[in-house]
Amino acid sequence: MTLKLGDWHDLKQCKHIVVASSSGYDPDVVKYLLEISNMSELPTFPSEVGKIVSFFSMDGKTQICLLKINNEAKSQKNIEILRSLVQKIEGNETLGLCFGSESPHSLVDLSVAVSLTAYKVGIFKKEKSAQSRLHIIHGLQLDETLLDRAKNIAACMKFAMELVDLPPNIKTPDYAKDWVKNECEKRKLQCEVTSGEDLKNKGFGAITAVGQASKYGSHLLKISYFGRTSSTDIDLVLIGKGVTFDTGGISLKDHTNMHYMKSDLGGAAAVLGALFLTNDLGISANVTVIVPFVENAIDANSCRPGDVITGYGGQTIEIIDTDAEGRLILSDALAYAVKDIQADTIIDLATLTGNVVSALGYSAAGLFSNNEELSQKLKESGEVTGERCWPMPMWEEYGEMMQSDIADIKNFHGRPIVGAITAAKFLEFFINDHPNWAHLDIAGVAFGDNTIAKSKLATGFGVRLLVEYIEKHIA
Repeated sequence: MTLKLGDWHDLKQCKHIVVASSSGYDPDVVKYLLEISNMSELPTFPSEVGKIVSFFSMDGKTQICLLKINNEAKSQKNIEILRSLVQKIEGNETLGLCFGSESPHSLVDLSVAVSLTAYKVGIFKKEKSAQSRLHIIHGLQLDETLLDRAKNIAACMKFAMELVDLPPNIKTPDYAKDWVKNECEKRKLQCEVTSGEDLKNKGFGAITAVGQASKYGSHLLKISYFGRTSSTDIDLVLIGKGVTFDTGGISLKDHTNMHYMKSDLGGAAAVLGALFLTNDLGISANVTVIVPFVENAIDANSCRPGDVITGYGGQTIEIIDTDAEGRLILSDALAYAVKDIQADTIIDLATLTGNVVSALGYSAAGLFSNNEELSQKLKESGEVTGERCWPMPMWEEYGEMMQSDIADIKNFHGRPIVGAITAAKFLEFFINDHPNWAHLDIAGVAFGDNTIAKSKLATGFGVRLLVEYIEKHIA
């Protein structure tokens, strides 16, 4: 798909035209639509967000759709509306989009939405869908700089979405590791990989335990971007949960929706997409990403409920539930970040608990932090990008629920309540009193129902939120 700026002459060549606006017709838009349609009067512009008015030119050759969009900075809503509309237009004809006098932020949102229409899920279908159309965007305030930014955002979101949506027999830990390394090589980013026996020998006991039943390798990736060439100090460490498939282990998951457990690396996808976008935009910040890739499988070598393992920081962990594996691999990554990297701020993202979905549904991620200022900044970044997150309590009594009789801590409290909070308190145990840490539980927002497919799909949640935070508060 080609996404480019055009003028009114280009728009006249389009068989399909979409006019997206939060405020109705722009006078210049009216002038040219009347000329294109050869009508004496245009239909009333829709007044409700998401509503579409569709009509044809007098000669029947051009379809024109009027779309009311959100006038606030709620990217996800605008993206979903526009993606759904554009993908309903069949064939491979040229599609023109005309944006009214929107804010630069909204224009970027809309351009991202158009770019993401090229994302195809059915890559394993025998019969492929029609090739993407040529999209010509005419925005009264849209320029090449904004359009290039939108293309970069969409490309990195698409990477994150593909990583989540690939089937688990293809997307093994080995495949994911190689794919990410290849993306790093394209960008000349430093990528260090620790695998197999090296993980065990270096003390990454939790990552080793989770992956030991899989026939594939377990890998820990450390990728660094230095946008502040005057310094090698790391401003921010991003950590993402990278479980390529999660059976639950011996604490086996219910079979009904287990096929969706290919999505259990949404955190890894988000932090990798954010790092690549930070690089592609040339943001002045030094950021390191840590991603453990494992498969939580079952065989005679599986770790068991009741086992006690030793993590990277030397703390012992009693395994109560082998399906609480994400927090185990994150505990090693957090301990490593604190001990070996010593960044100013640490943020981890994970599709960690079903409990956070019970608490917040599918509209926001759970935000847990030991720093109120950091929490507020992330919340504000989520509001700007539409990737919302909501602060949750981190009181000490929740931590007491994770105390073990036999080890330093246990990985599950065994109760049907406050599961997202106790999971966050488990992670907090491994940051060694680091003063600026936040955890985002994205289980309800990284993967879900959509308007363009029958099954759940990845959303790319977290990429824009993190980059907004980096640009505003670090760069």
